[in-house]
Amino acid sequence: MSLSEVLALLDCGYGLLYEVSKFSGKKAPPEEFFLAHVKRISDTIGTEPERVRLSMGSVLMGIGKRSPVLNSAALKVARAVGPIEFTSASGECEPFDVAKHLTTDWLKEKLGV
Repeated sequence: MSLSEVLALLDCGYGLLYEVSKFSGKKAPPEEFFLAHVKRISDTIGTEPERVRLSMGSVLMGIGKRSPVLNSAALKVARAVGPIEFTSASGECEPFDVAKHLTTDWLKEKLGV
């Protein structure tokens, strides 16, 4: 398997995890499931290529919107990582700031934090 194929699989896997972060009710995995993924992202995001880091950032954002506990865990990682720089076609996009998305007034009110 080539490196680009591995990166595509990682990108897709994190995309699926982001979608799972939106599940609610009986379909939703428990917090422990998400906390384990936050830990894995924390341990590996610094060594991943740009596209995988962006996918990981999306997962942190999705997980961090679920509950106060998950928000705290995802926000800690997002702040440690900082905004995720990426190359855009226009060259005019700002870095992906996950912490900014996890600290909006709307989300604070929703989660009661």
